[in-house]
Amino acid sequence: NPGLLKAARSEGCTRLAPVLNRFKASKSHAPQRILGLRMMGAGSDKLGSKPKFTYLDLPLPISARGGVLRFFMLTHSIEYEENLIPRDEWTGTMKSDYIKSGKNPCGQLPVLELEGKDLGQHIATCRLLARKLETLSSDPFGDYAQDAVADEYQKWRNDFVGALFGSDEDKVAYKKSLPDWLKLFEALFGKYMHGSGPYLSESPSRKGLWGDSAIFSLLWDNMQVGFATEQELQEFPKLSAMFKAYGATEGVNPGPLQGKNKPRMIHQLAMGPLRRNTVAVI
Repeated sequence: NPGLLKAARSEGCTRLAPVLNRFKASKSHAPQRILGLRMMGAGSDKLGSKPKFTYLDLPLPISARGGVLRFFMLTHSIEYEENLIPRDEWTGTMKSDYIKSGKNPCGQLPVLELEGKDLGQHIATCRLLARKLETLSSDPFGDYAQDAVADEYQKWRNDFVGALFGSDEDKVAYKKSLPDWLKLFEALFGKYMHGSGPYLSESPSRKGLWGDSAIFSLLWDNMQVGFATEQELQEFPKLSAMFKAYGATEGVNPGPLQGKNKPRMIHQLAMGPLRRNTVAVI
């Protein structure tokens, strides 16, 4: 997207422009339609079948709405099969096929196939998985906290997407408004956090649930395109603590790469070895 690349340069998104340049220059990139991620653990044992995760093969280093569900499955050690759809195929006939067939009447991705059912809506799907994994919050008010933050997150996600694919002026306006979004969600975490933290609620798994996953994914996306930095996030201690704890969970970041004294990047793990030589998108 030349317009996005130009905007990244003009708006000082220093991390986005080089990533897009590498994506454009990569000769090895070919969409991998099926990626099998073997994240074995207790999570997989409690599901009746291996889920199949279908999402867009995005040409950007962002997790997007599908990434919320993907991060949730990674952090809860759910083994799943991944099916990435090129955008031109999706906007061609596949989207209308999903609507006509009833696979997803809303005509949206991601879709998770589980036990013969096609599940749309990423937040609701994460909540269903938490129930099946028997790792809902320790009491109903904890689940309420997850729901309340996940509901409000949708507005921030829409604002982020509008800026990312919008004009230069849209990006400038969004970057100016980002501290307000961070202040709002810092306050929401302060109001609704049910337990000792760093997550919105306590659960048997001691891992982030759907509200946490939504905010982690959106914070990750803002950092990936240069709208925010982890250093700037430190001004918001509750969000920063959740982001660090979620990113450090075994499924998301299992430890150092061999021969290198630094943590494995989340997007490298999430996409697996088939795409580590290209720009991995989650």
